[in-house]
Amino acid sequence: MGYLGDEYLGYGEQEQALLWYRRSVEHMPSSLPANDPRSAWTFSALISLYASDGNLEEAKEIYDLAVRLQPKDADFDYEMGRRCVAAGRFEDGLRYLSQALTRLERYGSSNRSMRLSADLTGTYGNLALCFLQTGRRQEAVQTAVAVLKTTPYDMKCLYILLLAFFRDGASAADSQPYRDGVAGFLGLSPARPGKPAGNPSPGRWKRRGADRAMLDSRR
Repeated sequence: MGYLGDEYLGYGEQEQALLWYRRSVEHMPSSLPANDPRSAWTFSALISLYASDGNLEEAKEIYDLAVRLQPKDADFDYEMGRRCVAAGRFEDGLRYLSQALTRLERYGSSNRSMRLSADLTGTYGNLALCFLQTGRRQEAVQTAVAVLKTTPYDMKCLYILLLAFFRDGASAADSQPYRDGVAGFLGLSPARPGKPAGNPSPGRWKRRGADRAMLDSRR
């Protein structure tokens, strides 16, 4: 029945997909194998469908059942977390996403946690946003910088850094730790009050000069 739900969902028929996913859950046994990706996918799809319709209470009921039957799978926390973020419930989003990453680290991703494993960059970006929106700016910056070290053009994390520096009229002293974090990411020496951040290494300037000379020679 879960596969039938997949088919309906693939054709955009969400009501029918919801119906068959729900029937699949109703006919599940009282215990499931430790690794059962089919059941995990059905639970995750149901959570996603309910939450995307704004029905987080129904999504939470499915989540509770899924976690009880498959406690090692991180996808249920992942789906609840990202849907809470989309709904602006950042405290809940932070809790669920943190739990998802903890489960993934503890139990791995062999035949489980497939959705989370496929969206780690997006998950850490949402985690950074949750930190920022709940007043934990230093953790927001640290998380965003960690993402940008591996994905330098992630627009969400770049935007989060800008918000972390300049929102709410933060004073220079308050924003200094966050400015230092970005300066380190960019390879600059940290700035201090009244003193700009250090320039890139001489090697960088030499490379830039050589590149400019090469372009001039081609004109």
